[in-house]
Amino acid sequence: MDYEEVIGTIGGCGLYQKLMLAFLYSSTVMDGLQIGSMIFIVPDLDYRCAIPGYDNDTYKIQSEIHKELINEYILKSEDEGEVVYDKCLIYSNTTENGNRTTQMCSSWVYDKTNTHTSITSQLNLVCDKAILARHTFTFYFMGSILAMVSCGILSDSLSFAEVYF
Repeated sequence: MDYEEVIGTIGGCGLYQKLMLAFLYSSTVMDGLQIGSMIFIVPDLDYRCAIPGYDNDTYKIQSEIHKELINEYILKSEDEGEVVYDKCLIYSNTTENGNRTTQMCSSWVYDKTNTHTSITSQLNLVCDKAILARHTFTFYFMGSILAMVSCGILSDSLSFAEVYF
């Protein structure tokens, strides 16, 4: 018996089968979109320490004075010929002799080129708190697994037919 004979025997692909496929495909698409949304909820943003006392600080350098303030307060290094500003440390004092101490930042400025607001920027999930952003993914998937198992058990106990995975 080949495929065409089996399909002919069971009646082909009717309206019921098409509706079932549409329902199953639409629910699968929604799952994929929901999992993919985590990338937009907790994105990896470019950021650096904010300049203390400078309320209008932005991630992008706005003027020569702004650049001088950034160079005065924020540690910098070079990566492949490009200046990279430290994301977590700031100079705690500015002295002429170059003996400067550092401290952890208390505020940050974010690159808002692609993303204007996110959980990462609103809750400052950077530097020491960056692990919390990664835990968001973990807790999301743990909740999904817990929901799948508990809903399966619940449907088995409340219905007449068993649900098979």
